Amino acid sequence: MVPYGGYNLNTKPYTDAGNTNFYGSFTTLNFSLLGKYPFIFRKFSIFPLLGIDYKLFLSSKIEVNYLGYTFDNASDLNTLWFNLGAGGDFSLAEKFYIRGELLYGFRLPNKLEKDLKDSTGGITGFGHRGIVKIAADYKF
Repeated sequence: MVPYGGYNLNTKPYTDAGNTNFYGSFTTLNFSLLGKYPFIFRKFSIFPLLGIDYKLFLSSKIEVNYLGYTFDNASDLNTLWFNLGAGGDFSLAEKFYIRGELLYGFRLPNKLEKDLKDSTGGITGFGHRGIVKIAADYKF
């Protein structure tokens, strides 16, 4: 198993499909650990992937104008993701290869979603995502 750690700093405004009644702005930092167990063949390798991803919200502001609602407690949006998938490397030269990965992730409800459970009829958020990665790599 090969661990991988990383981070992503993301700041962007968000509107709901042009709807002026909703506006959100977030700054996040992601911490990831992704393990792989490669099965190596002559010119290629394939590997299952398993990992976790923690999205830490450093700042947030959500405005829902038609409700008169403003939210800015970033830590209530922190989210834990679990990822499962597969990938492969195809060698083009001794130290140069192409990598592809396909991941499916799902997340647990965050604190805000748990706190709003009563006002949503007992429904909490369960998110999921698909991730496709293609890369060219060089081994030093």
